[in-house]
Amino acid sequence: MEALYHQTNRLLQEISHHDLNRIERSHSPEEYGEAETCVVQKLDTVHSNCNRLDILINKEPPARRVNAKYRVDQLKYDFQHIQVSILYIMDLSLSSGGCFHVQPDNSGWQDTYSMTSVVIAPGSIYAMP
Repeated sequence: MEALYHQTNRLLQEISHHDLNRIERSHSPEEYGEAETCVVQKLDTVHSNCNRLDILINKEPPARRVNAKYRVDQLKYDFQHIQVSILYIMDLSLSSGGCFHVQPDNSGWQDTYSMTSVVIAPGSIYAMP
């Protein structure tokens, strides 16, 4: 259980500190799509790991079970927080007609938009009903 917990926590840290920033700072639709796909895959892995950890909690000795449940609940909370963040970014992207980029030009910074499409696997936790 400990190894799976640490792996899941490391994935959440990677997503929140690295991958979400990569999405926000992407300069092309291809870069945006790659970053978003990477985040969605990692979040799917985190989701399945959390489900597995829920099962493993019950196999812990009673003296350690409460602490283990607390730690897994914290992972789930962090997962939900990141999930809302990525859905917000995806919503902004779709509502603006593409991903929003700020690029330098001769007079300073200029706002530009580029079109992107998001491909989400059926059955994914992000698939639309």
